[in-house]
Amino acid sequence: MKTKLRTVYHQTIQALKSQKKLLLPFGIFAAVESLVLTLIYLAPRVPFRAVLGPPIKAFRGEMFLHYPANFLIIPELSSFFRNILTVILGSLLAGTAAVMIRQAFWKKEASFIRAIGEAGRKYFQLFFIVLITAVILNYAYKGVTFGIIKYFTAGHKELLGFGFAIWRGPVTVVLNVVILLIVQAFFIYTVAFLMLGNQKLFKAIWQSFVFFGKHIWQTLLIVTLPFLFYIPVIILQYKTAYLIDNVFPEVVLIIAYSGIIISSLIVDLFVTMSATLYYLNNKEG
Repeated sequence: MKTKLRTVYHQTIQALKSQKKLLLPFGIFAAVESLVLTLIYLAPRVPFRAVLGPPIKAFRGEMFLHYPANFLIIPELSSFFRNILTVILGSLLAGTAAVMIRQAFWKKEASFIRAIGEAGRKYFQLFFIVLITAVILNYAYKGVTFGIIKYFTAGHKELLGFGFAIWRGPVTVVLNVVILLIVQAFFIYTVAFLMLGNQKLFKAIWQSFVFFGKHIWQTLLIVTLPFLFYIPVIILQYKTAYLIDNVFPEVVLIIAYSGIIISSLIVDLFVTMSATLYYLNNKEG
């Protein structure tokens, strides 16, 4: 019998109450990401400008090294570096978190050192899992954008009643979110099968797909419900130029730091914990 998602969320809350160490992998990632965001913010200033200024000037232009235009690229650069951090560091911490969650599930004291040691031994497999997920998402996003541009440059004025401005703007954002959630749902159990089920890399990926197929709606809820907390951040970041002109430029930085807290300590935390506990409750054998 499938364990209900409500029970899994109850287990998640109880585990967090009893073992605060479970927050460590997510807190570490949030701290590193916050440091990177701070460097992005300080890029136009001495002495950081000497190192960070030339790449920004080369790829985006001189204007983005001056106030307040420098705030325009904060969401884009923070997203770019979050993706890099997720592959390099997040992969290791995801494996660490999975082992710690299993320790808590078995009513043992969660050990960060022991867990990161286990994850370190499988780092390259974890790295590959997160990398391939990121690559799939990247090409899916580009495919949506390319398809929309191709459709309208062919001479069409509308698609499903909406013009190019709507499709290239908010509709594309919504489609990218849907793609993110679906791809995440397919791969969400891969780390659990690798770290907890002791499966080989490609078998772990396949088993995650199979497990998702058996638990489609529960898995979609697992990845979607926590993500709802991040939607306000997406909306506000989409309105970056408006906020700079009509509120004050520094609000963009406040939103970016808030996004880090929400994504790491709410979305990633609850998705990872609930997915791992759902796997542990419903795995066969």
